Amino acid sequence: AIPDTEKTAYGRAVQQVLQKLNLWERLQAKIIIKKTTGEVYRQISNRQVNAGFISLSQYLSSAENLGTACWIVPQHLHQPIHHGAVIVRTTPHLEAAQALLEFLHHPKALKIIHDFGFRVPGFDKTDD
Repeated sequence: AIPDTEKTAYGRAVQQVLQKLNLWERLQAKIIIKKTTGEVYRQISNRQVNAGFISLSQYLSSAENLGTACWIVPQHLHQPIHHGAVIVRTTPHLEAAQALLEFLHHPKALKIIHDFGFRVPGFDKTDD
């Protein structure tokens, strides 16, 4: 199972990986496309599929790592996936939203983000 290749960054990355490994065409008949990585995660955790592509953070956040084997996809096999955080202009909780964004730049938060498999520009993982 894979996330939607047209509507999700993770799905596009999976397609790039499988294409670079010359597996995309060969696996087409077996691939199940789900809307999101969350849906793929549920399929894996419910043992409804034999394999699936999810984010490393989803895998690491599972208590037993889904009881599965894991292959961390080498980054050179796909274009970078960029994540961001924004404050919605109409939020009734502006102060809390600003505090959250500030926290996300704190070294402790950057370490947590890094530990869940995300690359953090400017974060030196040796600063533990």
